[in-house]
Amino acid sequence: MCRQSGCWGEKHVFGFSAELNGRRAVQHAKEQQGRGIVTVQENGMIIESAGAEDELTYHNRSDDQDLLNKLKRAGVSVKTYKKLEALIRRMNGDAFTTTDLSAHLAMTNRNARRIIASLCDYGLAECIGETSHATRGRPSKMYRLT
Repeated sequence: MCRQSGCWGEKHVFGFSAELNGRRAVQHAKEQQGRGIVTVQENGMIIESAGAEDELTYHNRSDDQDLLNKLKRAGVSVKTYKKLEALIRRMNGDAFTTTDLSAHLAMTNRNARRIIASLCDYGLAECIGETSHATRGRPSKMYRLT
């Protein structure tokens, strides 16, 4: 098929798709602040720090309409939620603090608290207790995704 007749051949579609995924990978790499290689696959799978010990793999899509509705109301993107799930899996547990998230996701603790509070408001996360510190200060709240 040719471009002049208004039809696009398979090579053109593949080229466009590859270019789009390349742009997505560059955007994710910028968000990661240069902490590793980012790959975006055709199926929406994102691989951050590809090949490294701290590799993180997650999808940026979901077919779960209930989840999508709750995330929309909470003001949290599917990508952020799926990244949180992947990070928690990698941390070998289901309990986490906002400090854990902010350190691993290169975001401020305030932003991590805002995201988790929104997820809690819409039943996607819950506070399950507190941790005590050997030093002064308030105990950190422990959360888990539901």
